[in-house]
Amino acid sequence: MQIKTKLIAAAICGVIASGTFASGSASAEEIEMLREEIASLKSRLSKIESEQQLQQEKTAEIEEGFGWTKDMQVSGDFRYRYESIDQEGEDSRHRNRIRARISLKAIITNQISYHLRLASGNDDPVSANQSLDGGFASKDFWLDRAYMKWRPAEGWQLNLGKTSNPFFCPGGSQLLWDSDVNPEGAALQYSGKLGEANIFANAGGMWVEENSSDVDQDLFGLQGGIEMKLGETEVLVGAGYFDYGNVQDSRTIYEVNESGGNSTYSDAGIEKYIYDYNLFEAFGEISLPTEFPITLFGDYVLNTASGVQEDTGWLAGIELGSAKKKGDMAFCYNYRDVESDSAMSAFTDSDFLGGRLGGDGHKIQAKYALNKNVSLGAAFITGEISEPQLSYDRFQLDLKLKF
Repeated sequence: MQIKTKLIAAAICGVIASGTFASGSASAEEIEMLREEIASLKSRLSKIESEQQLQQEKTAEIEEGFGWTKDMQVSGDFRYRYESIDQEGEDSRHRNRIRARISLKAIITNQISYHLRLASGNDDPVSANQSLDGGFASKDFWLDRAYMKWRPAEGWQLNLGKTSNPFFCPGGSQLLWDSDVNPEGAALQYSGKLGEANIFANAGGMWVEENSSDVDQDLFGLQGGIEMKLGETEVLVGAGYFDYGNVQDSRTIYEVNESGGNSTYSDAGIEKYIYDYNLFEAFGEISLPTEFPITLFGDYVLNTASGVQEDTGWLAGIELGSAKKKGDMAFCYNYRDVESDSAMSAFTDSDFLGGRLGGDGHKIQAKYALNKNVSLGAAFITGEISEPQLSYDRFQLDLKLKF
């Protein structure tokens, strides 16, 4: 309305300045003509205002419908890897591999967000690597994650869908979970305070296999821990329990993995599990108060349903430094001893002993940050497969970038 008044006033001033009013000799007829011009101008301005108001309402509707796109975040990473594998009794392998991932996060409300990630590779649940071969053939891209995250209250979080792994892994341990595993189902997490200590709890109900002509396989997991300070030293301890349902006498969960060292038998040419897998886990981390970050960590697992001696596994390691900004370096070492039925091999570390359980060995890693987005890393794995007794060596050289 303020703009309309100013335009009318300007028009009147223009007529006065340019017409008879400037000389002070306006007639009644001229005054009437001026009134008509002003009325016409008012009508045109009212029409313009109505059109502007309508356009503003349409714009507001569009912004209301798509306003959440303002809070959309896109990120991704790329890794180029050279890898050599030397397993006793087999020819050495030399591979060049890539891993490409792109993620989308959309903030829907203050409590709800949507997460999507696409990744290279194939349908292997423990690897997003794609080997460079096939005569320059195009490579596959898969749905790696797709879930909604809901924060109903302070400290609580619920994920639904193909979600990031909700379970804590001390020191990045892959004793139970390969770092590429993204479970499917529902995961509930809580973190809060207990006095001066931090506490956390993770629970998950996951679908593993749905069978039209047989029982389904599922997973229920529960995990909790507490982090506290003892002087200047930070200590974290916790435990978990993972119950795989209807695994005994069912076909192996992931065919490419075959048994992966788990005990199986053949039924009409189909490999089936001999035992069930109900896993008790205990873990811990100790962060020392030094200028150069030092973390000691350990992870232990016992399969309470195997009924045999080959049912335990453990890992212990140390991590030095943190490669987060230019010039930073980090080193990590761990040793593990994993018996053949200590865990569900389909989801454990795909690099250690070629993704097998039943053996022991060492893993040494180093990482150097070229800048905050690009790093150079190397890893060496060496160990012994138990049955048959074979040596296993694997070397990896990585160039990684992220955005």
